[in-house]
Amino acid sequence: MAQTRAPTILLVDGEPVAREVFARQFSEGGWSVVAAADCAEALQSSSLRVPDCLVVERDLADGSGFSLFQRLRIVNPALCAVMMTREPSIAESVRAIHSGFFDYRLKSLDCSDLVKASAWRPGKGARPLQDPIPTTASLARVEWNHIQRVLSHSHGNVSEAARVLGLHRRSLQRKLRRSPGEDRGDSTIAAREK
Repeated sequence: MAQTRAPTILLVDGEPVAREVFARQFSEGGWSVVAAADCAEALQSSSLRVPDCLVVERDLADGSGFSLFQRLRIVNPALCAVMMTREPSIAESVRAIHSGFFDYRLKSLDCSDLVKASAWRPGKGARPLQDPIPTTASLARVEWNHIQRVLSHSHGNVSEAARVLGLHRRSLQRKLRRSPGEDRGDSTIAAREK
């Protein structure tokens, strides 16, 4: 009987404590873990062992998580990635989604939900967040996706998006602070005020 190998995850974070905590959590969750402190180290590691998944900090000492993801996708076009940041913004989340990231979330030392989530594991049919809304989506999920599309077309400008949606700016900001809950499965991202 052939033994299936554990999926390889590349963790790229400039903080040694965060790298250690994430590595332990993913390792305990059945992942084969490779950790790196910056883009150069991540690229070197990926040349030795091609990762299946990537968890990357947005800002690194020698580049960004965005550019690293694009370079690693040359090695593995099916690479599934999650970006973490301490300063989330709607504009950045839209950029991450359009760049092909599976998830964009507020950085926290507890990533147990991500470790357990099978949706983004290799071979599980990981789908980026920009995929069409499933037919069983809740009304809250449909509304959230529509707001995100309008916000994207408004280049992250909350006032302009509110005008297009026919809402008061504060009403839209309240909606952006409320997550559709388990339907989205990710952190609530606070709106960037304009």
